[in-house]
Amino acid sequence: MQPETRRFLLSSAAVAALSAVSLFAQTFGEITGHISDASGAGVPAAKVLLTNLATNAVRTAVSTDSGDYTFPSVAPGSYNLKIEQPSFKAVTSHVQVQVQQTVRLGHEDLQ
Repeated sequence: MQPETRRFLLSSAAVAALSAVSLFAQTFGEITGHISDASGAGVPAAKVLLTNLATNAVRTAVSTDSGDYTFPSVAPGSYNLKIEQPSFKAVTSHVQVQVQQTVRLGHEDLQ
């Protein structure tokens, strides 16, 4: 095989691989939220569980000092989101994630 042909094929394969990765990443969404108490103060160190209803796969996060949390790279689908903190009642909510959607939840979204 000619060196020029080999370089062209390797370059083409690299571009195709990078394009496939880029297209795959574009399908994911994100879930972010803020947890607050009755006074409106952020709730730190709350455990947040995200369960994919189709696969039962569970991801976990912990709220920041200001009560915020994020789940990046969430596949489109239906999820249950559960928030647990020892000094508060556990809260569960159903969340639907679409392609490239960022779902923002606040304490008013959780019932």
